[in-house]
Amino acid sequence: MDLNKEDIKALSADTRIAILKSLSKRRKMPAELAKQFSLAPSTINEHLKHLEVSKLVIRKNTGHKWIYYELTEKGSNLLAPKFPINLVLSLAGGIIFVAGLLYQFLPKTVDMASRAVETATKSAADISTLQPAKVQEMVQIDTVTTILVIIGAALIGFGLYRRFRKLN
Repeated sequence: MDLNKEDIKALSADTRIAILKSLSKRRKMPAELAKQFSLAPSTINEHLKHLEVSKLVIRKNTGHKWIYYELTEKGSNLLAPKFPINLVLSLAGGIIFVAGLLYQFLPKTVDMASRAVETATKSAADISTLQPAKVQEMVQIDTVTTILVIIGAALIGFGLYRRFRKLN
């Protein structure tokens, strides 16, 4: 979502942000908002005018003498983005997790393969030159990878926790 000059002006007042949050629950009349925020109706109307110019709220005529204001799609997206934070955290965690695993095992695997080729070419007949200590040395996990894996797993867990908590 792109914000223009009118949007920034509309969001620059704390009262307007509070009005947006209030309208996110349900549509309301200016008199209701004036009572809720203990402000003069003319002040509320001025704030609503700024929000209407920036297309964050829309005026709804119901056919009665009352005029309601409700959030537009743009206003709703501003308060509660469609792209959920759970998904962002899960994806970021998964990417960090995979990057950590690749960082740990990919270079070591390539190194292990090149050492195996070297060993095989040096002494094809002598199998005793392959030592288990060298294999353990190549598979040793370093601190950076451990931290990346822990952060990735924590972010994935947090994302899943928030996702399933909302379902209950």
